[in-house]
Amino acid sequence: MSLEFELQMPEYGPQGLGDLRVSKTKDGRVSSIKIVAAGDDKIAAQTVFAIAPENVKPGVITESKKGIWFSLSLDETELFEIRPWDGLHPVKIKEFTRTEENADFPEPYVKRGRPGQKRLPNGKISKWPAPPDELRFTAVLEIMGGEFKGYTVKYWLPYIFERGEGNVAKVKTRSTKRLERLQEFLRLAGWDAQNEDIPFSENVLPFLESELVGRSDKNHMMMTVSGGWPEGLGRIGTGITY
Repeated sequence: MSLEFELQMPEYGPQGLGDLRVSKTKDGRVSSIKIVAAGDDKIAAQTVFAIAPENVKPGVITESKKGIWFSLSLDETELFEIRPWDGLHPVKIKEFTRTEENADFPEPYVKRGRPGQKRLPNGKISKWPAPPDELRFTAVLEIMGGEFKGYTVKYWLPYIFERGEGNVAKVKTRSTKRLERLQEFLRLAGWDAQNEDIPFSENVLPFLESELVGRSDKNHMMMTVSGGWPEGLGRIGTGITY
């Protein structure tokens, strides 16, 4: 029986550059959380979002910090994520993301292709059709050094595993970019694709997560973040300490 992977992603609200301001009681409990937006074409500068402490997603660090990237729920009541705005950050694999419906095992999800549009300098609107839907999974990467040590960043990856000979999972796609993105991630995570096989199943992620997380302490990576978005992964240069 095959599994049907449906879209299991939250609807995002305001997100962008801002400051995180956290107040605590004398015994260290978080009493109030505010996000002060820096402002862009969607959010006015100095817009303040008040978040109740119980409405912070698990794993989000609630310590006052300037110059962070924030993400809120559509109704602006939940804090989804805090991460660096830019820079190079050493990271390791913490886990793969899960859905609220299934917290036990990571699963692929469908990234729906949506049409887009933007206003050109001459005032005209440029539109483009919806790209094809994509099957993806997401790795949670933990920052291992620097001022953002302990923070996490989510990095999406294409789920392009198919059944190969001998019941071994093979990677297949027509997109060179998707293929390179997954292969680079696996290589940096310490997976030897030439000598190691991934057993095929309806969902290879539980096996892959166990293997890669187990190797993560020996296979740190360098992540490039620009404008709040993780742009890519690379090897950590010789002599770099953190």
